[in-house]
Amino acid sequence: MKTKSYLEDGLKSMALYNIAFTVNNIDQSVKWYTEILGFKLTTKSTFSIPSGSAEVAILELGDLKLELLQVPNNKKIPEMFADAPLHLIPIGNKAIVFQVTDLKLTTKELEKKEVKFVWKEQYLAGDKMLCTMIEDTDGNKINIFQSNTTFATEDAIAIVNSENTAAKHLELWSEQNSSIRRHKMEALYLNNVRFIDPFTNLTGKEKLNEFIMELQKKYSGFLFSLVGDVLYHNNTIKFNWEYSSHKDSEKITGTDVLILRNERVDKIMVFIDNLPSQN
Repeated sequence: MKTKSYLEDGLKSMALYNIAFTVNNIDQSVKWYTEILGFKLTTKSTFSIPSGSAEVAILELGDLKLELLQVPNNKKIPEMFADAPLHLIPIGNKAIVFQVTDLKLTTKELEKKEVKFVWKEQYLAGDKMLCTMIEDTDGNKINIFQSNTTFATEDAIAIVNSENTAAKHLELWSEQNSSIRRHKMEALYLNNVRFIDPFTNLTGKEKLNEFIMELQKKYSGFLFSLVGDVLYHNNTIKFNWEYSSHKDSEKITGTDVLILRNERVDKIMVFIDNLPSQN
């Protein structure tokens, strides 16, 4: 994990450093984790132990860090690698657990890489935990959850969903292809979505799509980006944005308020802080 700053020391400063486990063949495992999951090998070394020497490889993916170990006379305990859910019976480590934003896309990517699946896109604990489980080259189980379906409070899930909605909203407004933008609108906005800014008041996705086209013509090369945190309560999302281009020093800044109904955007209210000078 990356170095972090703490306000307190001792146990209250604890953070996960890495996940360490023994493998049968370290080279095969390094190959699997780099090619299948995208980890990068950062270090590989040998150290002495009472029974001889052991090899260790450190792999990283963003903030995630894995420590793979190969030792002499290693052996596999069959009960630890039983088919799910029988693997839960022996005491000890059960699975490496990851989290992704889009499980369907992740599963399709893993299918193309022909990994061994335990299950695909299955809910655990009712409808709370959507996950895909695979096995690595040694049979270690890897469970991958979709981030907005894991155990969490309703407020925490709502925050994740609101952040995703804000990101998709700004991505849609930056999309240059009108057909692709219209397709994204189908998933994100209600048919009679209403748009209100200091100069415009319109209703409907077709009119909104035309408005975005005109905006992009007026500010060629400009893209939207999120500024700061996304706030949420009572089906209302609020966030700040910047509309700018790397080719132009001028920019537009403002705030959007999205009102949701049935988990889609029903109303867009825009507050504009400034406009660039026009020729």
